[in-house]
Amino acid sequence: MKYNYIFIILVAIVVDYGLINFIENIAKTRISNEETHIISQARTHFNDQVNYRIWNAQYDGVYVKPKPNQEPNPYLINNTLKSEDNQTLIKINPDWMTSQLSELAKTGDYTFRIISFAPLNPSNFPNNFEKEALKFMVEKSKTEFFTFNEKEKSFKYMGALITNESCMQCHAEQGYKVGDIRGGISILIDLEEYFANKNDILKKKMMIEILIVIVSIIIIFLIFRVLKHTVELELKVEERTKELRKLSQLDSLTGINNRGHFMDISEKYFNIALRNKTQIHILSIDIDNFKNINDTFGHQAGDKVIVSFAKTVNELLRNSDLFGRVGGEEFSILLQNTSKDGAISFAERIRVSTEEMNILYEDKVIKVTVSIGLATLNDESNISELLKNSDVALYCAKNEGRNQVKIFN
Repeated sequence: MKYNYIFIILVAIVVDYGLINFIENIAKTRISNEETHIISQARTHFNDQVNYRIWNAQYDGVYVKPKPNQEPNPYLINNTLKSEDNQTLIKINPDWMTSQLSELAKTGDYTFRIISFAPLNPSNFPNNFEKEALKFMVEKSKTEFFTFNEKEKSFKYMGALITNESCMQCHAEQGYKVGDIRGGISILIDLEEYFANKNDILKKKMMIEILIVIVSIIIIFLIFRVLKHTVELELKVEERTKELRKLSQLDSLTGINNRGHFMDISEKYFNIALRNKTQIHILSIDIDNFKNINDTFGHQAGDKVIVSFAKTVNELLRNSDLFGRVGGEEFSILLQNTSKDGAISFAERIRVSTEEMNILYEDKVIKVTVSIGLATLNDESNISELLKNSDVALYCAKNEGRNQVKIFN
């Protein structure tokens, strides 16, 4: 039974593990999809800025009409130009264009800025994250670095700016070579909503996992209850079957073996005795003048006589002896592990003990005697022959005056 419980628990653990793992994978997939979208969004912003810079660099910077009070970029060579109509135009190079675009982006859901290891413009010095990103990209030869910052509820992305020929005009004197990473575009995306969704997904995942465990415990409990109830029913059925089997083997009045069961067991003992060449003895016993008892005192009195006699004999029997009621007032006893003299002595004790019984019925004392026939295994081929011989001896005892023991010769 305990192995059934262990098996059920193991199955529940495997099923729970599979379900929880499935839920975990769904949650991870949803979070991963959102993160992939955010990374893709940052890469798109970065590529847009790179494309703008390439466009600008193709013209070696562009000259535009300045906004009111806007000064030329002091870090640029040839930072102004006079037009034919005598207007002063200022030069916008890729870096300054990126800086100006970053100011416009501050009103949106993300911000970005250009940074460099050794910027010409002090405002392009990297912060701690940007220093870490630049160091990582240079040491690992990577072109991007990013992190999800739950504390600040933000996504920080850095894309590398690779030095090309068009960059050398302004940055050659800083020691850069074509192909070097000289800086990057840092992008910051607000992730307030992302982390709220992520926490919601994780909470729901945990709730579902707890629910799975609770449901499993309830199901296991119910299965155990059913199993326990089934076992209890099986035990009751088994006990009842034993009782019915026992009832089918016992005489309902006296509780000793009935004729059928006595014959079955006697047959086994008989075969064992033949095989082992040992002796067994059969006593056939009949209560004398039993019909007169029924006629004089009634059948209930007769039943009491039979019960009293069976009780008296049971007190004389050994564990190895077999006792049965084979007829109305007829009984048989099979004796093992005793001599013929011992069997005769035992039969005589039964006769005397019966004669000494005082059976009280409705203020009347009923006295009874028994006649006994004894047969010992000799040349008989089956138990029926041995019983028949003991019956012959019994009839002799009855015919010769009753209340005596006769031996079959």
